[in-house]
Amino acid sequence: RGSSGKSVEFEHLTLTVTFPGSNPATPRGAQPQAAKFNYYIGDDESRWASNVPSFGAIIYENLYDGVDLTIAGNDDGVLKYEFHVAPGADWNQIRIAYDGIDSLCVDESGDLRIATSFGTLMDSAPLVWQEDVESRLSGGTAVTGGTAVPAVHLDGGWAADDGRDARATSDTIPARFELVDDATYRFALDDPVDPTRELIIDPDVEWMVYLGGSGSEDADGLAIAPNGDVLVSGTTSSFDFEHRIGPHYGPDDTFILRMLPTGEVLWMSYVGGELDDYGQALAVDSAGRALVVGFTWSRTFARAINTYRGGSWDGFLAVVSPGGQIEWSAFVGGSASDSANAVAVDQRDRIWIAGSTGSPNLESRLNEHHGGDTDAFVSVLSPSGQTDWSIYLGGSASETVRAITLDSQSGAVLTGSTGSVDFEHRVNSYFGGITDGFLTSVSSQGVAGSMSYLGGSGRDAGSGVALPPAGGVRIGGWTDSPDFTGHVNEFGGGRNDAFLTSIESGGELAWTIYLGGGGDDWSNGIATDCRGRTIVAGGADSWNFRGRWNNRLGGAWDGFVAIVGPDARQEWMKFIGGKNQDDAKRPILAADEVIYTVGVTSSPAFRGRVNEFHGGSYDAFLTRLGPEPMVSATTSCPSGGAATIQWSRARPEGRVVLLYAREQALLRIPDGIYCAGTLLMLGTDHLQLVFAGTSDPNGSGSLNINAGPGACGGYLQLLDLSTCATSNVARIE
Repeated sequence: RGSSGKSVEFEHLTLTVTFPGSNPATPRGAQPQAAKFNYYIGDDESRWASNVPSFGAIIYENLYDGVDLTIAGNDDGVLKYEFHVAPGADWNQIRIAYDGIDSLCVDESGDLRIATSFGTLMDSAPLVWQEDVESRLSGGTAVTGGTAVPAVHLDGGWAADDGRDARATSDTIPARFELVDDATYRFALDDPVDPTRELIIDPDVEWMVYLGGSGSEDADGLAIAPNGDVLVSGTTSSFDFEHRIGPHYGPDDTFILRMLPTGEVLWMSYVGGELDDYGQALAVDSAGRALVVGFTWSRTFARAINTYRGGSWDGFLAVVSPGGQIEWSAFVGGSASDSANAVAVDQRDRIWIAGSTGSPNLESRLNEHHGGDTDAFVSVLSPSGQTDWSIYLGGSASETVRAITLDSQSGAVLTGSTGSVDFEHRVNSYFGGITDGFLTSVSSQGVAGSMSYLGGSGRDAGSGVALPPAGGVRIGGWTDSPDFTGHVNEFGGGRNDAFLTSIESGGELAWTIYLGGGGDDWSNGIATDCRGRTIVAGGADSWNFRGRWNNRLGGAWDGFVAIVGPDARQEWMKFIGGKNQDDAKRPILAADEVIYTVGVTSSPAFRGRVNEFHGGSYDAFLTRLGPEPMVSATTSCPSGGAATIQWSRARPEGRVVLLYAREQALLRIPDGIYCAGTLLMLGTDHLQLVFAGTSDPNGSGSLNINAGPGACGGYLQLLDLSTCATSNVARIE
């Protein structure tokens, strides 16, 4: 009965899931929770129950011979399941059957569609991987002062915990749903399975959000506001872009949108004029205003403070308030065609714009156009839009700047591509091919610094530049040169590889690493973190991309995000996307060590999506990759004694190990053992395992230990065995 006292009828549907051919299996609780429950129902006390425990997961052991089924809730409140197949067991036994449904089908994205009389349910395409669980501890004791814990000798073995969900460093296997009949399905694996290793079948995915409307979108700009909000810019042809607050101007407009760190869109604004306008890059000033640059065919750009300069298209700058209103805009260029491709803001809120120009008459120019179809250029504008100065960069052929960053002296470091063998201020010689990448600098007063060619005998182009905290420069881009100067590994094949080059503080080339495989791969942007590692984002169609954590997701190419350590070792790489084309751009590291990246996708079933594809040929997208763990220690050195060690931001209820060393250094876990390739910031001197266990449901944990005096001055680092992510290094002092 309802609240009114009247009878109420409900329709209901019961779905039953069974496992044909399975063994009798009694579920047992796992991941015990703090909550207890009491049931005092009716007057029959024999049916009462009190202090009933609760669990975060249940396990059906040996559901099939050698196969366990685990069912658990994830952080998003979704009930998910995994099959754990013991080494040597036959995964082909697994069958899942539904009763009470209308039909099953597998859609073009590989997702399972479960049709019922109430609507359609969806199960995302399966993720299948194998993990190493070999444990080889040897010798030594840890610093607990209470229990003797074996130390870890990396030259002879690694302490592999018996934790699961280690997809991060495990070998993934291409897999799909396969229908047995209208109500039953199984898993089909497309690559061989190593019978000596555990196999895990997990249909869960990660997080992303589509941005757009019924037309097509592409995102090229990404920035973090002073308050932590996320700003994204790009180009759209949609008149119905979701969350819009202003009018659409022309066939293609630039868009700018602002989001909370949780992914909720606050607003979206169109920027442009009566013709086509293309957003290329984005920065944020100290007041939280968005500064968007690009190029435009429009002669009547919204709120322009000057007039169209000439040529087929002009560069532009648009300044958008924190509330989404365009404050003013300016055309950037001269009498020929110009494009603003990159933007940065210095400590005085001066706006640095860089790109390519065919115009010999840039406003406030300090030198003359060098020749060729285009020169690279840099223009610096005041916070109110007046041009302080402009400078041409290049030689007798064509150049363009693709990325800019500012140094501690408010000068600029730039990269891009050039066809000029006589680039001004060069310190080396042109390498060959149609284009070379280049690295150069410009002072805060507009004085060009030395310029270096980057590349080999083929075509090369720089697309991203970043400054590590310890000094030097990192440059990312793409190349088809198998002899790229300074390379420490071999060209992957195909037409292109992504590359990352490190230049030392004194200007010497330290190393270049190719990123890719046998197909075409490219980088669209880079960023660095506080440990000197480089985040690379781009596109790839190489199924055998080196260092991959997962397999290709489909389409002509996938997006990717990779991490390269300061010692030129690739730590990991992950494909992102769906069954169609996906391309990742402009990664950025937020204050909480979250990695964001934007891009373009035509995949209506992008892995980890939290909303639906908007339509048209392409949507823009934003992805968020979670932060790495943090560890802290509160001790009573130098005498030693009671110590508290805390960690956070690890995988919820995931397995972790805490390591101790007497010194800091760069130490990579060797190949063939658990978390192989992961870079530790600990030395080999007295490297010891302090703790192996599980994080709480929030990914946190705390230890109270008794540290001897010998532990003082040493270092601690946490390794998350679920993702192989490492924490910061905490000193015991």
